[in-house]
Amino acid sequence: MSTEVWADPQTLEDVSARLWRLCDGKWVHISITGRTPCGIPVLVFGVVRFEPSTFPDLPAGAKQDTPVYLLRGWSSPGEVAA
Repeated sequence: MSTEVWADPQTLEDVSARLWRLCDGKWVHISITGRTPCGIPVLVFGVVRFEPSTFPDLPAGAKQDTPVYLLRGWSSPGEVAA
C-alpha cells in the first residue's frame, strides 16, 4: 500500500513541518500542518524509521521544525513528499 501526499503553495497555505525523534531513538514522527485556500486546517502525520544519514542532527527525544522543501528531497522515486 502506498500513500502519496502533496503540499505546495497551490494546495495548502501556511505549510510547516515538524520532526520528533521518539525517545526510543528508532522512529521519527513527522507532522505537516497547513490550511486549504478556504481556511480549513489540515494536519498530516506519519512515522519513519530513524536513519542517521537522513536525520544527522536529531537526538532521541528531540523535536525540531524543518523546512518543507527538505521533505521533497527525502521522497523515494514514485512517492511524493509534502
